[in-house]
Amino acid sequence: MSTPAPPSEGRAFSPEEDVLQRQASGPPASVAQPGTGHAPSPEKDDARRQADSRPTATALPLLASGACHVWSVELDQSPDVQAALAEHLSEDERRHMQALRLPRLRSHYAVAHGALRVLLGRYLGIEPRLCRYATGPRGKPMLAETCPAPAAGGAASALHFNMSHAGTQALIAIARSVEIGVDIELRRDMDDMAGVARTVLSQADLDLWLALPEAQRVTAFYAFWTRKEAVSKAAGTGLYMDFPGLSVEFRPGCPAAVRRIDAAFGKPREWLLAELDCAPGYNAALAARTPALHISLHEARIDEDGAANLDAEAPPDPGSFT
Repeated sequence: MSTPAPPSEGRAFSPEEDVLQRQASGPPASVAQPGTGHAPSPEKDDARRQADSRPTATALPLLASGACHVWSVELDQSPDVQAALAEHLSEDERRHMQALRLPRLRSHYAVAHGALRVLLGRYLGIEPRLCRYATGPRGKPMLAETCPAPAAGGAASALHFNMSHAGTQALIAIARSVEIGVDIELRRDMDDMAGVARTVLSQADLDLWLALPEAQRVTAFYAFWTRKEAVSKAAGTGLYMDFPGLSVEFRPGCPAAVRRIDAAFGKPREWLLAELDCAPGYNAALAARTPALHISLHEARIDEDGAANLDAEAPPDPGSFT
């Protein structure tokens, strides 16, 4: 098995990376992203720039309570778009990007994290660079309490988001007042798929998976993988959730659902789990700790200046479901 590339922040681990990470000792560190006389203070000057840069009300995407917008982003972008999106990154994000070994990983990081800031900035009505992050106990990123308040009112921290990227695709999920998790994976054969399955499935689920026709096992593997990752990210535990103790529906033709979960995270019926339509060759899933959530899928097209060409009020692409 080849050595996996280092994961970027906000990205779920691939199956191989996850197994290696689970074998490592200790949890990862949680690092938050983030005068006198008549001259204006830096705070007032910053506030004025915020007000001047806020989009008009009609440009703000409408995100109702009980709704979740999932944005797909193509990671292979022109050098101009990559450079423009990199300008939105924080100093910590730029250091992380430069530490990545391969140019492709650095460019994908800039596009994914820059697009995340652009989208959050549009929902909040602020410049992308003004989005400030904090992290939960297990490292899940969130908007900080110090993030500028949305133009429409309320606290920025009420806006929840999650991001995942794999291959050339990224998904960014945004919801209001509900914790969400999203995961996308590029389907591919691996040297020891059954061995990885044994580390994340209960014996009963492993037996179900092994009983499937061989032609269905790869798709079913990525179905249970993305669904478990989405649940763990929504719960805020990431890699530290008991994956064998978490059971999700993954059999072909059966709708996604949480079948068993640790009591600390509620009851299965309190969770929504959905398979997402995505690019060919990928599996994707979204989870939320709520029994009902209206999910709509959208495409974020990034302009040459790094701005997102989007309209969340238009009919979603390719569809909506609850």
